[in-house]
Amino acid sequence: MKTQGFVSSSLFVLFASGLTACSGGGGGGDGRVVPNGYDKIACRDKAPDAGPNALFQNKNKTEFVLGVFDKPYDRYDLEAVLDASAVSTSDYVRSLGVNLFRVPRTNLAGACQTYFNLDEVPKELRSVWDRASGGISNGRLAGLYWDNCQPRCHDFEIVSPTILVDEASDRWTLVHEMMHHNFNQGRKADRNITPYTPLVRRMQQSLQRIENLMREQADRPERATLESLVTETESLNRSLYELEIRGSFEEVALEAQLIREWAANRFKGGSVPSAQSSLWYMDASRKNGLATFQEVRSVLNYARKEASKNSWPEPAGLARVERAIVDIEESTQRVINDSRRLVEAKSGGKSPRPFLKLDPALQAHLEAHLLQRESGPALHEFRTKMRRLRTEVQGL
Repeated sequence: MKTQGFVSSSLFVLFASGLTACSGGGGGGDGRVVPNGYDKIACRDKAPDAGPNALFQNKNKTEFVLGVFDKPYDRYDLEAVLDASAVSTSDYVRSLGVNLFRVPRTNLAGACQTYFNLDEVPKELRSVWDRASGGISNGRLAGLYWDNCQPRCHDFEIVSPTILVDEASDRWTLVHEMMHHNFNQGRKADRNITPYTPLVRRMQQSLQRIENLMREQADRPERATLESLVTETESLNRSLYELEIRGSFEEVALEAQLIREWAANRFKGGSVPSAQSSLWYMDASRKNGLATFQEVRSVLNYARKEASKNSWPEPAGLARVERAIVDIEESTQRVINDSRRLVEAKSGGKSPRPFLKLDPALQAHLEAHLLQRESGPALHEFRTKMRRLRTEVQGL
């Protein structure tokens, strides 16, 4: 039985609940995509099981601290594997009650079979991997985490956490997937974090009210209706941010966390290429998350046009919501910029460059992959309804 505590870590000054992929045991979830051209070093350079054992005594202790974007996680579980070998890391992950399997490659082509010690993924779980990795062009899926929830479960439960890793992916990937589980535990343990189900319900209610208000405004323009529209949009924006914090922005937070550990020489076994891959994925995930708030901006732009058309003052809260969106854009970019500087310093002043540009095919893959995670269905519903509204309401 772990002893529990909750403190704010001074190391991380830079929200969140529910069940990942809680959809009838459904697949997909939080994972790591790496660019083509990035791979594990060959076995001849370093044995995959080289390194010390994980700190298994940490399994009996818990101390939740706040990481990037104030996301709580168990510091003991992360510290247990920072300096461990790949094999010992996998043993520790399984000791947490996580199902862990390797996904074989058709041809290793000289890459190191890092996770030779793991059982091959069962056929029914391989289909989950194939769905999550389908459609990608200039990157590939390296690892995948989800909470395999049956049709009936509760927001605070962790039912059957599962991780799949490409058999030749690096240890960074496995620690990344373990951290998704760690964040999942942290948000379920923190009663101040809105659980997933009521959060989605709150988002859906705001979205429904916005639809009704926009139709009312289109039928009979009223200044009070426009004020109510902006007030409801502010509420919607808050809910969407919380959903993205456990969606696209969790990838940003997680990779930033690992870069900090690596730059401070606490996370062993990383490399400049693995950190560059992290920056690449952080940027892709941030761009995907920010698309949500462009939809919110379209409602604000509609409200501004309606006010101008009717010679009304802009609704009082409009500028405040816009500022909140700018804050989201700036704070997520700041995390990436800080991470980039750390990588640059660690690599001797060389400016890290992305492997490849994010082409439309990769963006489509990311969207499909993110749809499988905890917040994916709710965010997809939001975007679908916004597209429908644009065809219904002139000027949106």
